Amino acid sequence: GVSLRDLIPDGHAEATVRLCIETGHSRTFKQPLRTTAKPGISHSLHAIRLSDGIGPVALLTASPSEPDDAVPAQGRIAERNLVLKQAMDASPSMIAVFDRRHRFIDANRAYRDRWQIPHDQDIAGVSLESVIGRDRYFIVKPMLDSARSDGAVTFEVNFEVDGKRPLLRSTAMPLRLGQDDSAGIIVAAEDITENTATSAALAGTEDLL
Repeated sequence: GVSLRDLIPDGHAEATVRLCIETGHSRTFKQPLRTTAKPGISHSLHAIRLSDGIGPVALLTASPSEPDDAVPAQGRIAERNLVLKQAMDASPSMIAVFDRRHRFIDANRAYRDRWQIPHDQDIAGVSLESVIGRDRYFIVKPMLDSARSDGAVTFEVNFEVDGKRPLLRSTAMPLRLGQDDSAGIIVAAEDITENTATSAALAGTEDLL
């Protein structure tokens, strides 16, 4: 016996439902509703005309919709992610993020250049092993596992890449997401071949002196 206007006082919903009954066309609209859980939250309402023994009636369903500021908030998150991506790409270090199973989440420009991954390729879900090769993968795997369980680990490797054997110093650290302290691994690597060669040359000069 409660009228629709008692539930939604502004009259818009009542007029929309009447129009649905008269025309037979379903209607979808947004309306703030006062619920016991969240008073005043916006809901999406959908009105459909049905027929019963006494004539046409309307079935009205309602479901909570996103707050009005949700879209701007999502835009800010997307903008922040873009800034972080550009910052990663600007770094000369090779940076990659992996999940627990050592599958890529993303990698920056320097990392992609090193392993000849196209800059526009979506590598999310691609295994590290498939990119660097099985032999190289099983060399670094213990360090990655240790980083995820024990904390940051620094190690050096000299993989052959394009006929060269650069010396890479890598730091692996756990990826923390919310309450999950070991959601994956972040790896940052730098080529220290030139630095090592320079240090060796200086050491040789000192021996001569």
